[in-house]
Amino acid sequence: MTGSPLHPDLPLLLAASSLDAVTDLLRAHAVMAANVVALVAVVVGLRLKGVLTAQGLTVVQRDVKAHHPLVWFACAILVWLTMPLAAGAAAEFLRISSDPASQSAREQATVLAAGYGLGLAVAVVLTYLLHASAPRAGLFPSLGSILAGILTLALAWPVVTCVGALATWVHATWFGSVPDPVAHPTLKALVERKSDPWVLTQAGLAIIAAPILEEILYRGMLQSALVAAFGRAWVGVLLTSALFAAAHTVGQATVPWYAAVALFALSCCIGLALERTGRLGVAIGMHVAFNAANVLMAMHH
Repeated sequence: MTGSPLHPDLPLLLAASSLDAVTDLLRAHAVMAANVVALVAVVVGLRLKGVLTAQGLTVVQRDVKAHHPLVWFACAILVWLTMPLAAGAAAEFLRISSDPASQSAREQATVLAAGYGLGLAVAVVLTYLLHASAPRAGLFPSLGSILAGILTLALAWPVVTCVGALATWVHATWFGSVPDPVAHPTLKALVERKSDPWVLTQAGLAIIAAPILEEILYRGMLQSALVAAFGRAWVGVLLTSALFAAAHTVGQATVPWYAAVALFALSCCIGLALERTGRLGVAIGMHVAFNAANVLMAMHH
């Protein structure tokens, strides 16, 4: 019996493949170990600085008492309602299906741009009015504070990474399957169609428009309402973060629970940074940097 001989270099090819797998595994473990070390350093450093103490977690560097909590809540609700209403109106006017699954990348980008556009317009106007009557609430996002926020993400990154890794491990242990490392629908589309200009447009909206709108909504308005209502920074941060994470598990662009846990950690870091610095720009910068980093990693996935 005769047949085609095995490729003469097959053992070398298999060895190279195994070596690549081992190298990737070692690299992943090294990155995770570095994040754990960085996490310990961040926690110890913030503890020594008095940030992560019982007293430090109650410090509020902003004056949110200028408005009643219901005023802050009302503004948050207006902004929250504007985006889906604007997106729905745009889809209806342009005769685009309301089901994102049946929309093309161009249609999705168009609807998103309409929603973010009007949502940002309403958010900016309300922020201006709130800032005019509450100038010490820290709502004016200067360029310097945004740049400071981009740098501050370096402190939050190991926290979010380690919390996300732990949640992913729990998911894999409970359900016996390795979860998809790319959890957000926009990032998945970017992985699959990196050169599609409409997918890149959605990525651009995720880097710029989404962080500004969400930080005005969740930190600038909702967290301000909760801090004003309870008088303690940590209560406002935790409740806002819970709502922020939950909001990403419902609606059209949802993420699985283990990704929502990482978003909760991110939100806590951003919320704490806002209360410690008293500047909304820091929160916006951190969010922009986080989304940009995820988009870049997705493009090189």
